[in-house]
Amino acid sequence: MVKNKNRNNNNFFLIAEAGINHGGNFQKAIKLINAAKETGAHAIKFQTYKTEKRVSRKNKVFNILKKYCEKKNYFFFNME
Repeated sequence: MVKNKNRNNNNFFLIAEAGINHGGNFQKAIKLINAAKETGAHAIKFQTYKTEKRVSRKNKVFNILKKYCEKKNYFFFNME
C-alpha cells in the first residue's frame, strides 16, 4: 500500500476498499482496517452479502467492526 501523505488535505476523501477480502475472518478484517488507517485512507468500505460466508448487517460482527472503526475515529462504509 502507498502512504497518503495528504491525509489532512480537505480536497479529497480517500476510501480503502476492503470488500470481502476478509473472507469472513474477523482478525483479517481488523488487519485491513488498521492497514487502511496506517496508509492514510480516510475511510474503509466493506461489502456484506446474505450468504453464510459473508457478514450481514444483522450479524454481530458487523456492529463490532463498525464500532471498532468509530473507536479509531475512522469512517466505516458498507455496501449490501
